Amino acid sequence: MTPLLNVLLAEDDAEDQKFFIHCLGKLELYHNVIWAKDHDELFQVLEREPAINLAIVDLDMPGKNGKECLKEIKSHEKYKNIPVIVMTASKNTEDIDEVFEKGAHYYAIKPYSQANFIETLKEIFKIDWNIPQPIPEKKHFIINLAFV
Repeated sequence: MTPLLNVLLAEDDAEDQKFFIHCLGKLELYHNVIWAKDHDELFQVLEREPAINLAIVDLDMPGKNGKECLKEIKSHEKYKNIPVIVMTASKNTEDIDEVFEKGAHYYAIKPYSQANFIETLKEIFKIDWNIPQPIPEKKHFIINLAFV
């Protein structure tokens, strides 16, 4: 049996959170999604859920944004090995460069269509996040299936 995959989704928009869970459900993975709507909830979840396999963090959250969350996760001894994927609508090269430098595993562009969102999630979850994963080379860092 495939081990349970515990995914922490840091996303301030409830509709985007529902859409993510709906699309992820289409992949038929053995998973558990824990939702945090902001920086504070993200760290509360990390504290109470020691078995997080992957964090997916929205770039544009109120208060401390996704870049700040990523920086804190990667600088914290207890959480630094949790892979983080930044998921956002932004295609800004400065954002991409900054999160790459801060240690994100991938930068995923949020597609608007359900079919393309599912394809993006397939790309993310074809990786076995139950085992440690190296950060890819910069040329493989961006997942952009928004217009496939």
